[in-house]
Amino acid sequence: MAKITFVQRIDRNKFMKTYPFIQRTPRFAQISNTGLDFEFGQVCFSGSHVATYTFEKAYTLTPTIVLSPHSDDVAIWITNISLTSVTFEASAPTSACVDFQSIFQGS
Repeated sequence: MAKITFVQRIDRNKFMKTYPFIQRTPRFAQISNTGLDFEFGQVCFSGSHVATYTFEKAYTLTPTIVLSPHSDDVAIWITNISLTSVTFEASAPTSACVDFQSIFQGS
């Protein structure tokens, strides 16, 4: 069964004291009924073309991974995402590093 996430848009000014003669522009915020889990990491290839990172927390569903490589001479992509780890692969053996973010929206 799919889990539904509700997102509500609120005006943050309504939660603080504002005086009637001062008109403030609304400051909107998004509030969700589920939490977001972020994990930031870095993986360095050590002369090979495959590198694996094991997450600090085991997820219940596969997270979304955003990566940014530090090297311009090779292409780096994700070959496998599981509940406990992610595997990166390079187009050639290299010693480049990859910064990544793991984003998971759940409870």
